[in-house]
Amino acid sequence: MVRRELKYRRWLVTLLMGCCTALAAMAQSQGWAPDARIPSESGADGLVLPQDGAATHLGVSSCASSVCHGRAEPSAVNRVWLTEFRIWQGQDAHATSYATLLTDQSRTIATKMGIGDPASAAVCLNCHADNVPVERRGKRFQLSDGVGCEACHGGAEGWISSHTDPKASYAENLEAGLFPSASPENRAELCLSCHLGTSQKFASHDIMAGGHPQLLFETATFSINQPMHYAVDADYRARKGEYGNMDLWLHGLLEAAATQLQLITDKRLNVTGSFPDVALYHCDSCHRLTDVSAGDPWPVDPLRPSGSIPLNDAALSLIALMATTLEVDGAQAFSGGLDRLIFAASMQRGELSQMSEALKPKFRVVQRELLQQAFSGNQLSALRRALLTFAASGKARYFSNAFQVFLAINTLNHALQDDMLLQEEMQTWFQSIMSESEFAPVLFATQAARLLLP
Repeated sequence: MVRRELKYRRWLVTLLMGCCTALAAMAQSQGWAPDARIPSESGADGLVLPQDGAATHLGVSSCASSVCHGRAEPSAVNRVWLTEFRIWQGQDAHATSYATLLTDQSRTIATKMGIGDPASAAVCLNCHADNVPVERRGKRFQLSDGVGCEACHGGAEGWISSHTDPKASYAENLEAGLFPSASPENRAELCLSCHLGTSQKFASHDIMAGGHPQLLFETATFSINQPMHYAVDADYRARKGEYGNMDLWLHGLLEAAATQLQLITDKRLNVTGSFPDVALYHCDSCHRLTDVSAGDPWPVDPLRPSGSIPLNDAALSLIALMATTLEVDGAQAFSGGLDRLIFAASMQRGELSQMSEALKPKFRVVQRELLQQAFSGNQLSALRRALLTFAASGKARYFSNAFQVFLAINTLNHALQDDMLLQEEMQTWFQSIMSESEFAPVLFATQAARLLLP
């Protein structure tokens, strides 16, 4: 397993510096209302992702001059920093995503898969680069630039001129082909198209068996850690809307859950109809140190009997927990359907596709209800306590569940603006998930229980 360490302090400092300035009012007594647009299955809402659009991609060099987005210092007079290219080039891992394909590790994965040069293989390039068709690449376009500006903002052919015109509105730029990444719904769908996958772009078990790391992603936190190359100030909100970290978190979680249900039943990933790609299951249910006991003090989970391979239900389970805690309409039906899906994934795989299809309408009810809620500070506190209780009881015993629970708690801490964000126990808790290969479920649960204490 590839060793990876998460960086809590950089994430925490970024939050405390106020990069998400719209958050402060969200937990006041009047409550917080998320963006009410309902995400759908990837592409089903008519949204065209940048890689699939018709516009020509001009290349990052078209954005890199010092009078465009390549300034050394932020502009004091323009409504954007104009340092965006330099931030991407020097700090953003997307800028080196293509270079990753040139490493020994990538070549080893490709050799095991029998796909030849990873820097030429579409299965790799579709997420490690802005891999648009050759006929949609401008004269200055370089595939080796990796995941550049237009991979997220859309081919610039139609909007590169208008987006510098102070008279042009954001809506007009969108009409010209700029991708609406400010919308939490659209950003979640875009990011998760690679960081979770679609049937066309998916890090299968074959890829992971070759040595690719497990995909771990949470939209709100990763948007900050990218790092951010814009300020959410009054001008930004006037042009693009009042979206904050909680919106990104909720939409990201809902999009991940919807995508998971779709991938389970997608015939390209579930050819027999009875066993989807194993990458949709929990990696660490099998991949662990076998000379260390995996025993824990918790009762056997009847939905995931000992010896079975459990479905990766990280997003789905958090949605169920949220819906039940907040007592939204459809919560019990969704939770019951999710239990049947989890059991089928482990013990009745012939019924898995059927259970997934049956759960989709129940999910859409809960999805709609959550996005139409106005969450009070008391409700957000109750949700945080429910998540901590979930973790303390050992229900986050797999790494991806623990990862999502920890980042959810951090998002709620910041929305609530209370001292748990800075508590030493919170930082100690983070140490238990800092390394994926050294994750200790019992320690994670124990630290969560300490945070539950008054």
